[in-house]
Amino acid sequence: MRSGPFSFYIMKVAIQGIHGAFHEEAAAQFFGNDMEVVPCMRFDELVTRVASGEIDYGAIAVENTISGTLNQNLKLLSNGDIRIIGEVSLRIHQNLGALPGQDVSSLKEVMSHHMALHQCRKYFDAHPHIRLVEVEDTALAAKMVADGNLKGVGAVASSKAMEHYGLETLASSIETNHTNHTRFFMITGNSGSSSAASPNKCTLILTIPSVPGSLHAILGVFAEENVDLTKIESIPIEDQPFHYAFVIDCSFGHIDQMKRITPLIESKSETYQILGFYNSSKIQQ
Repeated sequence: MRSGPFSFYIMKVAIQGIHGAFHEEAAAQFFGNDMEVVPCMRFDELVTRVASGEIDYGAIAVENTISGTLNQNLKLLSNGDIRIIGEVSLRIHQNLGALPGQDVSSLKEVMSHHMALHQCRKYFDAHPHIRLVEVEDTALAAKMVADGNLKGVGAVASSKAMEHYGLETLASSIETNHTNHTRFFMITGNSGSSSAASPNKCTLILTIPSVPGSLHAILGVFAEENVDLTKIESIPIEDQPFHYAFVIDCSFGHIDQMKRITPLIESKSETYQILGFYNSSKIQQ
């Protein structure tokens, strides 16, 4: 979008982590490579900066097929002035890299995020001479190896991180589970920002009365309109012990289905909020 006669505005996209993180890869899939990536080390920082309008968009992980839902991130989205405009399902390939000229046998330790190391446990069980060291982020591990010129030290990270920080890939796709995916929401704080022209998916959050049959009554509304509930997750409500909100993903053929059931759901809920309409993402192989 032009901001002047000879200049162009480049969208800013916040990611959790630094350059080379999987968040950057997911953001690039959705927004393309013509974007300015803004690294944020914490998820709450990411959401706050997007909600305030300081940054145009954000990419935030909400679910992994191995470790499950990131409930804290769903809570951040429900508490902030945030709208979901899309999702990306990213196939997670973990790679082992080091400074050029080394091999796996020469490594004494390998750094990465604790979840990445866990995902590669079988590989490292076969290399017991390597000590595993946890750091905050996969891409940060690659950067630390490169910046410190650390010989004998490897990093587990994405191929983008290896390329960005000049590491040599010693082993590709070392994750134990080769169907591992992470789901990311693409978010904005701009209520006027366009999402999908013909969305087929929606995420909403609601609370219900603590009486028998409350949840059953609401789920029945979706069934009557032939709206498919693809996921339902309960998250704790702060300052209300053992009282929960329900985050629901649903898919539909036409948005008119959601328009028809929204008044019915609202009437049966204590609180009700649509977090966003968007198009479902394809599962990568």
